[in-house]
Amino acid sequence: MTIFAAPKKNRNYLLFMKNVFLFLCNIFLVLLVVVETATAQDSLAREYRTLLWKIEHPTLSTPSYLYGTMHTTDERVFRFGDSVMVKFDHSQALALELLSNDLNPMSMLSSMLIKSDTTLKDLYTPDEYQRVKKYLKDKMGFMAGILNVDKLKPIYLSVFASEFNTKTDTNKTTNPSRELPLDQYLEKLARDQKKILIAIEKPQEQLGALDQVPLTEQADMLLQMVDAPSNTNEMTTLIDYYGQQNLDGLLHYYQKNTDASSIFDQAILQNRNIVMADRISDIIAKQSTFVAVGALHLPGVIILLRQKGYQVSPIYSAYNPDKVIYKTAWIPFRSNAEDFETMIPALPAYNSTDSITVKNMNYFYEDTQNDLFFSITYLAIKDTIGDTTFYERALKDLETKQGTQILWKNKRTIDQQTAVEGEMTSPIPQKNTRFLLLRGRKNLYLLTIVGTTRRINDPKVDLFFYKFKPL
Repeated sequence: MTIFAAPKKNRNYLLFMKNVFLFLCNIFLVLLVVVETATAQDSLAREYRTLLWKIEHPTLSTPSYLYGTMHTTDERVFRFGDSVMVKFDHSQALALELLSNDLNPMSMLSSMLIKSDTTLKDLYTPDEYQRVKKYLKDKMGFMAGILNVDKLKPIYLSVFASEFNTKTDTNKTTNPSRELPLDQYLEKLARDQKKILIAIEKPQEQLGALDQVPLTEQADMLLQMVDAPSNTNEMTTLIDYYGQQNLDGLLHYYQKNTDASSIFDQAILQNRNIVMADRISDIIAKQSTFVAVGALHLPGVIILLRQKGYQVSPIYSAYNPDKVIYKTAWIPFRSNAEDFETMIPALPAYNSTDSITVKNMNYFYEDTQNDLFFSITYLAIKDTIGDTTFYERALKDLETKQGTQILWKNKRTIDQQTAVEGEMTSPIPQKNTRFLLLRGRKNLYLLTIVGTTRRINDPKVDLFFYKFKPL
């Protein structure tokens, strides 16, 4: 008998255009073009190697926190230090540069078009134009044909090309299962935990900052990208610096590799730092907030906040791959049909798997921070309370159908019902599956957590199993 089908990861991908536009608005670690060179910022980065800062003031009842992000899905930027998620959990709100719900792709696309009769061709010599067109076609593929590249401002073409190039070039260092870049991941996590969400800026403000750069200068920047070697190594270096929490390395790498003008520098970084510091000051006055901005904004924003009288101090946070850093506030969860309830780190997704003879209901949650996958799979069954061999047959079915091996098993009482818990092998290398199999009056439930043996047996995950209750 086939009891359970393998649960599917029913991934909820964002619309391509919306994702790209969010990328556009978090442009600053992708273009490789601008960094403030102020001595104060340089010394600040050199003194402290951390991305996490504590903000305090005599007028604040609770501290807030400032964290530097990088807009990428590369798994290395998700290796949070031990303190990061603790401070995230203790904060009432999350403030990001932008919130995904604020984005209107069509209106933003309109802002990216050259308003005059000028076209991309007018900004280059014939030879330069041909090199640029070929570059965009090579990097953007079919999207170069969908978008009217001749009427898009060159600075946005630079971003589009960087986005596609990054997806290709960093594939070897990217976890293909990760859907969201870091900033959007934090936003999703905050929504799951029902935190207050605050946008520091508006999309049109960021786009307006880019518009301050003259078209001719934008064209020069794009041409520099075209004529430069592949940025594969550049992105790898940037991500390495970020993963090391080496802000000094990031700043100096930018200074070494940029020919950005003072106009660009003023519009993109310095002016926005002033706006960010003013708005952060207003935000943290209302509640304890975890503020996440692009890493290169950190030095300038820290200095401006200190000038306002805030004490901004570094929090050193080491990454320990063997230490599970769980979100402190797990949430209760009840199924849509109110079949069961349990505790889980965040709201899970749902799908169902139908066959001729059986219907499996699946809830699942991917904890990308701790590299764990939670799932609850269940199906309606006939009353089999008197069948003493039921669990043995069910476990044998799991081993046979899913190609696993039971490593250990114990009987356990859950809500006055006998259940079987244990651990079995997983098709995923270096990972096992901890499970709980419970037969209710109407349904058979299988709870699993996939991960390393150490992590799936951490005492915190016991909440997932032992708070489970059929309804």
